[in-house]
Amino acid sequence: MKRRTTTSAPRWMSNWVGEITRACARGTVDTLALARLVTRARRSLEYGKWSQMWNSGLLPFSKRKADMLALIGHELGELGEQTSAHLPSGWNTLYYVARLGRPLVKRLLKKGVVHSSLTLGEAKELLAKYDPNAKARPVQSSVKLRMARFARFVRATARKWSNDERTFALKEVLPVLKGFCRAPG
Repeated sequence: MKRRTTTSAPRWMSNWVGEITRACARGTVDTLALARLVTRARRSLEYGKWSQMWNSGLLPFSKRKADMLALIGHELGELGEQTSAHLPSGWNTLYYVARLGRPLVKRLLKKGVVHSSLTLGEAKELLAKYDPNAKARPVQSSVKLRMARFARFVRATARKWSNDERTFALKEVLPVLKGFCRAPG
């Protein structure tokens, strides 16, 4: 998707796009700060402007991620600095923690159940434990995910490969797969 420049966007959009893009450029150093910013943007915009901004193609991530960050900011953004220091930093993990709701998160932080090294899988388990009605997708192994992604890539691009690329794939990838796919003996 080709990105437009912010100069062609309305001023209200350019301001938020600039702030969010700068916050994103800082990396995962402070996901909660980014979530607070996205929440402020969402709250400040009139009906329909939120989707318009994300559909503009000017922002460095999808509307789905923005919605997740907005929930994080709404539920966890008002926690104090000391408390938020004990939260995990990954936005995906924070999203599942935020879905527990601020009061429960505070209790789980005090008990040490929620902590800075909480993994995404552990956060999903907590959500399933405390909110059995929450939709939780079954956790797929990283091998299956990567292989499925690779298979989609091959299907989508193989017809455009050069002879050198085809030869490389046959020489390098197939022997590796054959070696692992042999039945244990």
